[in-house]
Amino acid sequence: CQSRDEIEAIKASDARLFEGTKKADVAGLPPIFTLEKMEKITIALTGGMGCGKSQAAAAFAEFGVCVLDADKLAREALECDPRARAVVGEIAGEEAFKDGRVDRKLVAQKVFADARKLARLESVVHPIVAEMWRKRTENARIAVVEIPLLFEKKLEKEFDLCVSVYCGERVRAR
Repeated sequence: CQSRDEIEAIKASDARLFEGTKKADVAGLPPIFTLEKMEKITIALTGGMGCGKSQAAAAFAEFGVCVLDADKLAREALECDPRARAVVGEIAGEEAFKDGRVDRKLVAQKVFADARKLARLESVVHPIVAEMWRKRTENARIAVVEIPLLFEKKLEKEFDLCVSVYCGERVRAR
């Protein structure tokens, strides 16, 4: 996340993008787009594999928006959060830890082969990830959280706006 000074510098340097735009140009848009009236907006960014979620997230970051990746937060939780580490031990045993680090490949083999184990791991890790993104975005005026399984995990109500990135198979194959 960037400081207010950094955000202002980005706005100033990119002001040319908005030259000639008047407030009247956005007068007909729904209230969600009148950001000056909003204290904070949290955006979920989702989409299929290879559709460009990370590129879209990078574009938001270029404008000084606080951007978080739920998958990276989940990996961090597995490494650092005692609650997540405890459930990993419960599900995959002590062999899931190599040199104090979680062997994610071994854990994946165990949980993706057993729906109950996967549900147990997700029941602990997903709330931890939500805590992490809430805490890390609490001081951001605009925040984007990249969440691949947003709708599948019914998390859309946590956000002010959901953006779904899509592209066709030909573009995805590149």
